[in-house]
Amino acid sequence: EGYRLGPDGKELTVLLYHNSGWQDRLDIHELVQEYWGNVGIRMSIKTVGGHVIYPAFETGKFDLMYWHMDGVLDVRMPTMPYAFVPMDKRTIWGPKWSRAYLSGKPVTDAPKAVRDLYVWYEKMQQAPTRAERIRYGKKILRSQAENLWSIGTVSMPPHITIANQSLRNCPEVAPAAWDTFYAAPLPPEAFWFDDPARRNETLRRK
Repeated sequence: EGYRLGPDGKELTVLLYHNSGWQDRLDIHELVQEYWGNVGIRMSIKTVGGHVIYPAFETGKFDLMYWHMDGVLDVRMPTMPYAFVPMDKRTIWGPKWSRAYLSGKPVTDAPKAVRDLYVWYEKMQQAPTRAERIRYGKKILRSQAENLWSIGTVSMPPHITIANQSLRNCPEVAPAAWDTFYAAPLPPEAFWFDDPARRNETLRRK
């Protein structure tokens, strides 16, 4: 089996911290492990708890970390684009820049491409119109495309929900994302039962 060498001349190996609370992500990590192994990168997976994961976020003391890509829909992108801008303690890439930014100090040791992100992020927050917010948001996303600050893997699996066949105004397909707080766009008070008996039962409970 062939393997790649790192800058130090040794075999290129990385250690991924897997959050024990997110077992459904383990399959994704094993796919990445297989894909990277095929191109000569040896990846090990270590399952740890939040008491290890979150301090590692803030200190940057890890080889490889992962997070679901929230903060990307239009409802949260203007305020929490931490997948693309190192502006939050949950930003996995550039944690030292994140700490400096959160402390209120100028991030002077970052390359210009990163410093530009802070300028666009702040202007996006302050923009008085939707068109301006979109303009600065596109600049941030263009930087992500050019620099790959965050590397995507695969999409989340669908969330299966079972509904009674007499339930009405319940869509067959709906977004399930942290950005929309999962079921928040589907308020249960907008549902009703087409079965009169079930409808009366609901009214009695109220």
